[in-house]
Amino acid sequence: MQDWSSRELEDEIGAALEEFVGPDRTMDDDDFQIFVTWFHNDREVRGGGTPAERYAARSELPAHERAAALRIASASLGVYRVLAVEPGDSLLLADIVGGGRVRVRSTRVSCEAVRWEILIGRVMSGEPPTLWGPTRFLEPSDEPDLIAELERLAGGSMLPAGDGVARVLGDHA
Repeated sequence: MQDWSSRELEDEIGAALEEFVGPDRTMDDDDFQIFVTWFHNDREVRGGGTPAERYAARSELPAHERAAALRIASASLGVYRVLAVEPGDSLLLADIVGGGRVRVRSTRVSCEAVRWEILIGRVMSGEPPTLWGPTRFLEPSDEPDLIAELERLAGGSMLPAGDGVARVLGDHA
């Protein structure tokens, strides 16, 4: 997907870099990972759709690659509370804004997670669901300020429905 977007969306990548980091374009490795995921999953390009959606819509993709691309394209950013951790295997997450619970498989992130922490990341559908792209942990005490900032950016309450959290997080990555 990245190779395709580098060839097909070169101008869009330049504009997105300007939008994301400004003219200085200084990023560390973590910033770069966040940028790449934001660009592909959240940023609409000229003509509509995100790069991930456009990639998944390509008719020449084999069925298995299209299925994976569609899962990636639908992995929206969310805010979750870690309810349980099985290190090296999985996490049980509660969607703080939208409600619901999901057990996700992640060998790496499950080794870093601590119960009750706040995880900002993307859950990708599948059997089992997994995490996609970079994740960030916040302390449980940061939750009220995070929700207040999301509501400020959204221009109103995001709770309990949470319909706009992915849009707000994507717009303000």
